[in-house]
Amino acid sequence: MDTKAKHALSDSPYNDRRRQCELAVTQMGQRLMKPIQSLREVSSAELSREMSHLDPLAARRAAHIVGEIERVQGALEDLAAGNIQAFGNRLSASHQSSRNDFENSSPELDHCVEAALQAGALGARLQGGGFGGSAIAMVHQSAASEIAGRIIEQCSRHGFVPDMIESTPAAGAHLVE
Repeated sequence: MDTKAKHALSDSPYNDRRRQCELAVTQMGQRLMKPIQSLREVSSAELSREMSHLDPLAARRAAHIVGEIERVQGALEDLAAGNIQAFGNRLSASHQSSRNDFENSSPELDHCVEAALQAGALGARLQGGGFGGSAIAMVHQSAASEIAGRIIEQCSRHGFVPDMIESTPAAGAHLVE
């Protein structure tokens, strides 16, 4: 779903988010009394235990990043187990965290995601760096056209019509010998 909302990470609050995450890394390292190079090294249990001692904004940004890492790990397990609904739920949880904790969504992205979920998508989230741009929705192939039409209808009520691009998931890039 291309919202057509213009965004440029260089002109967005993206660098502020990076600095806020760096602050969380520094503060978590001090709290845990061990060197922390990135939020990848912090568990959700550690973050949860230390949240009230961190800068509130940095703590929310860290909650998103640590949560995203765990959602990705869980998504791999969901896909390996063939649990598509759980995978879809993780997509939607990712968007909620982007919107609420990382604050890198936009009204257009939020409308697209909400419209997709209301239309029957198994999950949906913003795609890329946020602050505008595109969202993805996971749908059953047999319902793709119907759901796309509903998304367009809902979004048009909010003053924009997203471009819909249907694609099928495939294996990622790999070396060809």
